[in-house]
Amino acid sequence: MSFEQYKEAGDGFYIGAKLVSEYMRKSYHGLLKHIINPSDRDKNLLGMYIRAMAWMSTIAILNKPEYFQAIVSGNRALLEIFVDMCLLSYDKTDSSILKMNWWEKSAKYKAAETLVNFYQRIGEAVPDEYQSELDFVTKNKKEIETKRLELWPNKKNTSRHPQNRWTGQPTLFEDIKKVDKHFGALIKEELGKSLTEFYRTEYNKMNWMIHGSALTGIRNFSTETFHCLCALSYELCSDLAMLCIKIIFFDYHFITHYPDSKKDWEELKNKRILSFGKACGCIDT
Repeated sequence: MSFEQYKEAGDGFYIGAKLVSEYMRKSYHGLLKHIINPSDRDKNLLGMYIRAMAWMSTIAILNKPEYFQAIVSGNRALLEIFVDMCLLSYDKTDSSILKMNWWEKSAKYKAAETLVNFYQRIGEAVPDEYQSELDFVTKNKKEIETKRLELWPNKKNTSRHPQNRWTGQPTLFEDIKKVDKHFGALIKEELGKSLTEFYRTEYNKMNWMIHGSALTGIRNFSTETFHCLCALSYELCSDLAMLCIKIIFFDYHFITHYPDSKKDWEELKNKRILSFGKACGCIDT
């Protein structure tokens, strides 16, 4: 492919990402925002959707290849958001909500405790500008350590923050396998592969593009390759965002109770295909 063809491909997938972003906003303001008496679980699921929608709004303004790091960051963020949405959707109890909320508090506590311990080790008082962190540690120490043991027990019976995932799993991969088990058909319909396969083939490459350590993933890249990278990343962002839409529609039963949802969904997919075809000169109309 020539430079111009790579650029056209990127333009086509970028237009598709903008279409998905617009659809997410339309769905939120037209349907999701008006859920009556949402439960805590509903509010959390909607909060994740809003975060995915915000990411797609960001992607929609990143229309140059030099933005590749931010675009790929969107890939990874949308993957992780989708996984959490699936886990929350599958668990109809309050168990996941409880873990999620306490994991957030535990993570904040760990960060504040690390700061306080730093000044204690060097024999200095915590500066006034960090008084809120010191107060947070003092106020929440007993409750958070108790909740850690209750929600994430371990063989040593020690109170520890579950480092990587609110589920207590050591990595995202364990949660992805669980998501595939429960939502495999839905995922394969959009991605053309399981989420497990997607993770094993794409996740490390995403990290290489994002992390600032050395030049892994981009060393010796040509200009054409950066255009290609952005094109694929726009497509992946769109696919993952559409999965986020689908899972919340599935959970809120819009697929059943909103007859036009399937038609709107197919129209969006067709518009994405047309936008790519037009940009690449494959389609004239």
